[in-house]
Amino acid sequence: MSIKRLPSLSLQYTRFLLTGVAFTLAGPALFYAIALVIAPLLASFLTEISMHSVRCIVYNRYVFSSAGTGIRTYLTAAVPLSLVNFSLVFALQHMLPLWQIAVLIGMQGATLGYLWSRFCYRYDLSSRLRSRSG
Repeated sequence: MSIKRLPSLSLQYTRFLLTGVAFTLAGPALFYAIALVIAPLLASFLTEISMHSVRCIVYNRYVFSSAGTGIRTYLTAAVPLSLVNFSLVFALQHMLPLWQIAVLIGMQGATLGYLWSRFCYRYDLSSRLRSRSG
């Protein structure tokens, strides 16, 4: 019986996944901490601005360090996700406890956030993969 070898991931894609996991965990945690002190909508706004600002820097310096992603690509990925998170908080702030909203934000980041970011960065990821193999 042989063990099938898993396909290897490029260093860039591994960095993309690791930073995605880190921001998926950090975003809801920051939202929850801030929302304990101020209104949830304002906490959502502050969290989105701060997390996406840091994420943009990390993506440009760590994930896509040789080519950079460009601010247009980054905004295309970040703005819709921020609007979804803000809408979740707006709709649920009076119905659910803060911790449940934070969990939903994290789940949204792990699913829709991953798929949308992967779609937006598909050219950056695929062109880097081609340059590595060619």
